[in-house]
Amino acid sequence: MLNKMKIHFVIPVRNGSERIPNKNFRPFLNNKSLLELKIEQLLNFTSNNCISINGDNGPAKDIADKYSISFIERDKSLTSSTAKPHDVWQNIAKNYNDDDHLAYILCNNPFFDAFEDSTKMYRKIMQEGIFSGLASVTIVKKHLIDKNGEPLGFGFGEKWIPSEKLNYLFEINGGIQIGKVSEIIKTKSLFGNKPKLFDFGCQSFEIDSLLEFENSIALLKSKFK
Repeated sequence: MLNKMKIHFVIPVRNGSERIPNKNFRPFLNNKSLLELKIEQLLNFTSNNCISINGDNGPAKDIADKYSISFIERDKSLTSSTAKPHDVWQNIAKNYNDDDHLAYILCNNPFFDAFEDSTKMYRKIMQEGIFSGLASVTIVKKHLIDKNGEPLGFGFGEKWIPSEKLNYLFEINGGIQIGKVSEIIKTKSLFGNKPKLFDFGCQSFEIDSLLEFENSIALLKSKFK
């Protein structure tokens, strides 16, 4: 049954990136864009008929054609920066059968490529029935303070705790988020309301600024030397 589980790998993109103009399509590494690199990472793991791009028409459609993968055009109201994420997720999920599964892959996280390990884990947790989905995370053990100046998980003065003794916090890093289509539509969450959180050990973060864009190029170049 698990081997027959159908997982659709969906890369969401939109043309109107505000913080980094043309972020998903501008040359990133070896004259390839973030979107092209993510597609190639996925093609090293699965076939092109399991991969699709979801977004607005334009460069994304051209790249989908280049790699012979599916392109699904999203309604314009759901490609703007004002669109609510849960509405986008639900809309994307409605393109697939309720019994299928959807892996949501952000192309602005070029360091994550643990697709084999993550899908194996997902199949296992679906068999066990304890968790509703899977989200890749980065473990955070830092002295963090909220916007009101309150420390999270430690205190000031005598209540200070060394970083190695802090409780874990988790950052969803966008590497992969997987859930059953019917569950995504019902909960408007990519992994339901009780996901398994797992750090796959990748150098994972989302590229949200031009500085991060340039730094990521340098890091990836050193990785592939």
